Amino acid sequence: MDKPKKKTQVFKDGQVEEHEIGLIFEELQCYACGGGGEIVEDDYDGIEYTDECSECNGSGVVYIRSNQ
Repeated sequence: MDKPKKKTQVFKDGQVEEHEIGLIFEELQCYACGGGGEIVEDDYDGIEYTDECSECNGSGVVYIRSNQ
């Protein structure tokens, strides 16, 4: 019987207390926007526009729980 795979929980800026970073959580560059806080998308006419990244709420970073 295989062990169930653990899912990595991703936390956004504001969900983690500053004193917990480095102790409980690891700060990473956002995987969706590459750390810029914005994503470039095309509208239905094919015109590019920028929007705040919904994965990091525009902060450019996400947090994951460190392996203890």
